[in-house]
Amino acid sequence: MATYIKILNNNDIKIFENPPQFKGEERKRFFYLPNWAEDLVKSLRTPTNQVGFILQLGYFKASNKFFAARKFHSKDIEFIAGLFGFCLSELDFNKYNDRSFLRHQELILANTGFRKFDASTQEIMEKEALCLACKQVKPRFMFMSLVDFLRTQKIEIPNYYTFAQIITNALRCFEKSLIDRIHERSSIEHRKLLDKLLEPVEEGDKQESKIKRYKITLLKKSHQSTQPSKIRANIHDLQCLEGLFKEIEPVITSLNLSSDLIQFYAQVVIKSQIFQTSRRDESRYLLLIAFVAYQYYRLNDVLIEIMMQSVQQTLNSTEREHKEEFYNQRKARSHKFNTFSQKITEHLTTIGQAKIILQDETLLAAEKVNRLKTLFSESVDSNTVAIQEQLTQLGSESKKITKNIDYYHLLETKSVKLQNRASEIVKNINFDTRTSNESLLKAIDYYEQKEGNADDKSPVDFLDAEEQELLLDSNGKFRVSLYKVLLFSKVAEGIHSGALNLKYSYKYRTFEDYLIPQNIWESNKQELLEKAGLTELQDFAKLEILLKKALEEQFRNTNTNIINGSNKYATIRENGDLTLKTPKQDKEILDTNIDLFPKNRFISLFEVLATVAQISGFTNCFEHFQIKNNRDKPADKVFFAGIIGYGCNLGIRKTAKISRSINQQELENTINWYFTHENIMRANPLCQERCRLR
Repeated sequence: MATYIKILNNNDIKIFENPPQFKGEERKRFFYLPNWAEDLVKSLRTPTNQVGFILQLGYFKASNKFFAARKFHSKDIEFIAGLFGFCLSELDFNKYNDRSFLRHQELILANTGFRKFDASTQEIMEKEALCLACKQVKPRFMFMSLVDFLRTQKIEIPNYYTFAQIITNALRCFEKSLIDRIHERSSIEHRKLLDKLLEPVEEGDKQESKIKRYKITLLKKSHQSTQPSKIRANIHDLQCLEGLFKEIEPVITSLNLSSDLIQFYAQVVIKSQIFQTSRRDESRYLLLIAFVAYQYYRLNDVLIEIMMQSVQQTLNSTEREHKEEFYNQRKARSHKFNTFSQKITEHLTTIGQAKIILQDETLLAAEKVNRLKTLFSESVDSNTVAIQEQLTQLGSESKKITKNIDYYHLLETKSVKLQNRASEIVKNINFDTRTSNESLLKAIDYYEQKEGNADDKSPVDFLDAEEQELLLDSNGKFRVSLYKVLLFSKVAEGIHSGALNLKYSYKYRTFEDYLIPQNIWESNKQELLEKAGLTELQDFAKLEILLKKALEEQFRNTNTNIINGSNKYATIRENGDLTLKTPKQDKEILDTNIDLFPKNRFISLFEVLATVAQISGFTNCFEHFQIKNNRDKPADKVFFAGIIGYGCNLGIRKTAKISRSINQQELENTINWYFTHENIMRANPLCQERCRLR
């Protein structure tokens, strides 16, 4: 018997293979009969055949899938019987024979424009499955994508095991083709380099204290800290990975693996122990190649984020200190302005008095001169000199404030601390020369060539005019420290804005790298539009006309229904205002015998999680990361222990020790392989929805 990859858990398979569970409003919508269906129902001879046809049509409209007659929901049968006036005693689905059952399916397919799932349509599905396998290997995602693909292609959706067979074959064929390509295009030297990752290396300074650890183990984890020692460790790993990556880059390029595929295979290596990776014969090199590529790209991202964080911390602390310093100097500035204002007032008073003397016609010229000499005594002259000195000081302070000179001085004092964090990162990151800012690239290249040093010949075109002016102090000397901190801040700003792009990165590449390549788009445009279901949207002029017409028609129908009163939820008042009333939603109350409120005063977390799991079944969402070669799923209590250990910040080892009948190795293995971001994201909304219904 052929073995298939497990795509869905048993609960999801049951949901997929059974008719959808409708709510009240959904029954009205899906069991509504169009004109062609009304005529067909009237032509059927027995009430059983009529109800059976309506049920199959409603389920097909909701899921594009047919289900066995014995799986029809009793509530749906009762609803249709009441809606169309059938007596339940007349309905006997044992008489709904296979011939009528299949004939009704053919009628539904023919009138809805869908194609039957047969050998020819299976070939279309298999081809699409192979295309999906080239992009991702997660069976659940492939399953959902294939369901959407069949719907857009208007093909009947088959049963779960057909999907399992096609997806399994597609993944196996694709992985085999990858392995074959690696053997063809990789040399013996390439394989030796990769095998060295699985060899132990010695650590430690003293001979007696040397510890042997595997090289790949040292490269699995990176540091997120901004401490210089941790950054240097990341740089060392980056250089080690870069040497490997450059050697095998032609092989990686020839494989044409998507980011999702590389990440999946790399995570298998990261989660596996050394012996689990080394004893893989066929797929070992595929996993190691993906690991090198993924870790190299990811470490570039980690280092850039550390640099941007360090730059931002420097700018924030400088801004904060500058504001505090400016605030603390407010009294001194106020005193200067008051003194200057007082002297100006006295000076203006003197000038005013002189003007009065000059305009006094009763005084003789000699008397005016004597009085003016008395008025403009030596004290006035010294006051004028003081005013000029204060004006010079105020002008200097005004210039400092306007050009932010104090801010840049503070920034310069923090340069060394930032250099310890950002210098090696900038020197070791490969920027994309095709799409990045030329002036910034020129400055970065010069900085690398000078091995992290700067001088008066360093490129300054990436700075604005005021910043370039500030690079020279009052003696005309080049401010090296200020130049470096400005360079790092501009690099961080360029990466954030997209002016600088990384060559090897998941997050900071040029925008075009995330799009379909131009040559592929031009040669396969029609096929890509068909796959995306966008063929009707390629001619916007025609689309706009259709949309305007549909919108006008909908407005006309809506207004007509409001005016003639057929719309019960919208009314027009006497003053012309429109009022809306939201219809009451039918709520499905599920039967349950679960006691949600135990009599004990204290309820353990284990009991809470067990109750939530019993209601929602959220543990079904935890699936093994690997597609194959995985063991039987652990018991629910192991998942509860992992959730409590993380949620209460107890740690895994302590949780295993204080838990009864929980093995530490089993708990660690469960967390390693089952506690993935995807599984947790699937489990959360399921718990919320099921518990809300309860």
